[in-house]
Amino acid sequence: MATKHQPFKSESQEADWWEKNQNLIADRFEQAASAKLGKGTVAQLARERAAKPAPRQPSQSA
Repeated sequence: MATKHQPFKSESQEADWWEKNQNLIADRFEQAASAKLGKGTVAQLARERAAKPAPRQPSQSA
């Protein structure tokens, strides 16, 4: 499972990261297209959320 990356200190630092990690990002997109990312995929999260009942909203009185 991927770890969360800390925010970049500058736009330049972020641009450098993206440039150095182009292959990693391309690999992740390919994995996602073939549904090999695993438990943390958007589809899995959507299924889990869809299975839970919607939270009840408190009624508003005027």
